[in-house]
Amino acid sequence: MTINIKPMVRIGGEVSGLDLTRPLTKVDENSLRDALEKYALLVFHGQPVSDDQQMAITNVFGPAQVTYSAINGRFKRRIARPDFSDIANLDENGDILKADDERRIFSLSNQVWHCDTTFKRIPTSVAFLSAREIPPEGGNTEWADLRAAYDDLSDTMKTSIEDLVVEHSQYYSRGKMGFTSFTDEERAKFPPVPHPLVRLHASGRKTLYLSSHASHIVGWPVAEGRRLIEELTAHATQDKYTYVHVWRVADFVAWDNRCTMHRVRPYDEFKYRRVLARTGVDEPAAPIELSSVRSA
Repeated sequence: MTINIKPMVRIGGEVSGLDLTRPLTKVDENSLRDALEKYALLVFHGQPVSDDQQMAITNVFGPAQVTYSAINGRFKRRIARPDFSDIANLDENGDILKADDERRIFSLSNQVWHCDTTFKRIPTSVAFLSAREIPPEGGNTEWADLRAAYDDLSDTMKTSIEDLVVEHSQYYSRGKMGFTSFTDEERAKFPPVPHPLVRLHASGRKTLYLSSHASHIVGWPVAEGRRLIEELTAHATQDKYTYVHVWRVADFVAWDNRCTMHRVRPYDEFKYRRVLARTGVDEPAAPIELSSVRSA
């Protein structure tokens, strides 16, 4: 089949002409990889993929990552597969989470701009969401284009941030949203990690690398570094760099986590169910190592 991509206004492309519920040809796989590298965000409608079909698409980009939450061991998972993340407001019995449920509080940081898993030494390269159950209003997801945001920085700013390293921590991002009750064992799972503030993307374009997990700039006074991170985040999430996805059941979205941030918007989570299935692929190496290779 011929893949058609309609560029969206600020970021990404809307894809048609490809049935994700059928096995992909090598030509399809190459087209998908090329399209995601170019557009950073691909949106498909009317694709009721099964778990196995979603995994087949994921594997086009590499081996699927396993789930990564520090608190996974506290609860029985609603879904058994370790290569799927359960993006839902439901417990293991399919009931809507209560307001004080630790899983709900832990997930509140999804409402803040972030790149997935930058609290890991080797974070997510690309990720995928398929919409299974969607509330009648709210619960949209927004994406921001960090390549375009970098392009528009002044030359002075580009020079000043070129070699900066930022420490990322899941405990920092969760703590900002009120979740602080990590055990010593949980904290040991994901110690803080350094990532470059500016990356060279596979497309050849430079990109900011920001996230709610970004705690401070290594070697700077903490307050000063956080002010710069906040300034760059505010710049990168202006309307002119963002896309708002209004979910429909059977939507499928793929994004390049190395050059985009995203966040979910609020909805009536105690009245409506919201269920999306997430898969992802890890980067081949730590970003700071990839940055060193490409700048050598």
